[in-house]
Amino acid sequence: MPTNKIPGKHWDATPLLFTVLLVPLVTFTISYTISLTTSRNGVYLMEYPMYFLSSSIESKPASNVGTFGLSLSCAAVPLTAFIRHARVKMATYAIKDIHQREQARTLNTYALKVVVVAAIAGVGVASFQSVTDKCGGTMIIVGIHGMFALTFFVGGMRYCLLQYNIDQLVPSLGSKRERMLRNFFAKATVVQLIMLGVLIVVAAVIYVTSGGSAANNRPNNSTIPNDNQFNTSELSDSIKIVVFIMSVFEITLLMTFMSTFVTFYDSFSTTSFAIVVMDSSRTYSLHEKIVSDGASKEVGIEM
Repeated sequence: MPTNKIPGKHWDATPLLFTVLLVPLVTFTISYTISLTTSRNGVYLMEYPMYFLSSSIESKPASNVGTFGLSLSCAAVPLTAFIRHARVKMATYAIKDIHQREQARTLNTYALKVVVVAAIAGVGVASFQSVTDKCGGTMIIVGIHGMFALTFFVGGMRYCLLQYNIDQLVPSLGSKRERMLRNFFAKATVVQLIMLGVLIVVAAVIYVTSGGSAANNRPNNSTIPNDNQFNTSELSDSIKIVVFIMSVFEITLLMTFMSTFVTFYDSFSTTSFAIVVMDSSRTYSLHEKIVSDGASKEVGIEM
């Protein structure tokens, strides 16, 4: 097997990992700041208890920042996951048991597919805001947003679990600390997602049994801001508490999912990648230029 260095431009994998980790953090920091400090018709874009991630990118200009930042980070996720896939595949060569090795490789490939789907869903979340307004937001759009969000969080949870499962099959993969953290993050995502589901049911039960809102207790001459956004003042105090807790679990769920990528740092710090364009037979790269004696010529490079 050739050991020559792959020709062409090589990039350090660490900045790509930092993009996945830091861009969402910066994006939501800005979007939350905008939504919590900007008001229209006397109402802030984001108010208690609706502190959901989606609520922070519902309205412009926060939605502009959110769509750009999340699209950028979601584009980096598949590339990062592909590098992780390659590192895991390389580690599987140390497994002597053939069945165990193939099982690890199968889970590794499945994990890559899952996280790619989750990344696409993340772009969908950013593109379809969860609000009805005069700019074209409808309940259909909100429904699409909800489906993308569910796909993203379930996919993220599944990816964390698969990384933990792979660790059980590949003992040499990562340090003891990294494996312990992946174990914790995998179990934490399951608990957080289950709690979100439970809280949704609890909120629905309270809404139905209590008449749903505090609107029935408002004077008939009370005024409501003249827009189509969800009016949090109509919620009862009990539902507000449940919704606030839901928003906290959603935020921590995203943080837990993204923290799994932190455990890849050690392997990424010693990894670089290159883009090689191949011919259809996959035997050589195209138009690779080699500089020799001050002149360059195009040659086919055997891989």
